[in-house]
Amino acid sequence: MRNTLVVLALCIIAILLGAYFYFYAPDSGVGAPTSFENQVASVPSAPEIETDVAFSVLDSGASASDMAERKNYAARDQEAFLRVWKLAHGDDKMAVPSIDFSKEYVIGVFAGTKSSGGHAIEVTKVTDTGDIRTVAITLTAPGAGCVTTQALTQPYQLVRVPISMRYLKAAESVENVPCE
Repeated sequence: MRNTLVVLALCIIAILLGAYFYFYAPDSGVGAPTSFENQVASVPSAPEIETDVAFSVLDSGASASDMAERKNYAARDQEAFLRVWKLAHGDDKMAVPSIDFSKEYVIGVFAGTKSSGGHAIEVTKVTDTGDIRTVAITLTAPGAGCVTTQALTQPYQLVRVPISMRYLKAAESVENVPCE
């Protein structure tokens, strides 16, 4: 009976500690790039007017890391940006651009591993509508019968956008490029 009470007491303590850490522990995600599904908006309900957002391409190419899956990331601080940069460049010694995170942040779009050359990924438009920032992404694939390199590639693109705490939403389209 005594052992049962000890086990019951330990279970209750474990549940209470778990609840404490769930509700009161500090966010451990600081400095980590977050996928679009995890973005939090802190903008009051804005009018439903679509506004184009100016953005600039920071970097693009084929990733030096083994990025197997299709992913989007938002890097809102230097530590998160360095992680996204490393996803794109691996351990190469390319200089990391300077970003003023008080005015802008970086969105990284990664196409994942593709079985041949001729694939690309590109942010084509960024718009704000109400509480949502929509990132239009076009994935380009070679058309049937195109001659391409037969090597694995991992296309990516990094863009800088003005700071905003709107929810991020990806709007993807796929385009097959015909052979010439």
